[in-house]
Amino acid sequence: MKNSNNEKLYNVTWSQIFKNSNMVLCNELGSKLLEYDDEFLSAVLEMLTYYTDAEGNEYELLEDIPDGVEYEEHESYDQIYQWYVLDNLTVEFLERNCPDIPVIYSPEFDVHMLPVMHWGTSWNYVFDECRIDLNETEK
Repeated sequence: MKNSNNEKLYNVTWSQIFKNSNMVLCNELGSKLLEYDDEFLSAVLEMLTYYTDAEGNEYELLEDIPDGVEYEEHESYDQIYQWYVLDNLTVEFLERNCPDIPVIYSPEFDVHMLPVMHWGTSWNYVFDECRIDLNETEK
């Protein structure tokens, strides 16, 4: 699989991606950041904003909507089920290699957070794209 920059991407599991990470489940902090840190809240809402047209088609980006099509904007962060605080090495790894995994930074608290938007699924069965073939590194 290749992305828009023609880079090869590999389908790997979250358990592979976060295997060597130092992270702490911190749901209360995620909730407080949404309440008290405006920059953090803006980043979360930007990540979770989507648009629908009258026919029910969904668009992730405003620029994806064809000219002349009327649309509605939707924002919701109630689909985030868990928050993890991430260490700097994990943040750097994700930024370099896993472009679709969101990492949200709070400048006010100087902390990077991972929003988890799936519930009840083992991370062995949650897949994402990565620039490194982590399947090869496990052999």
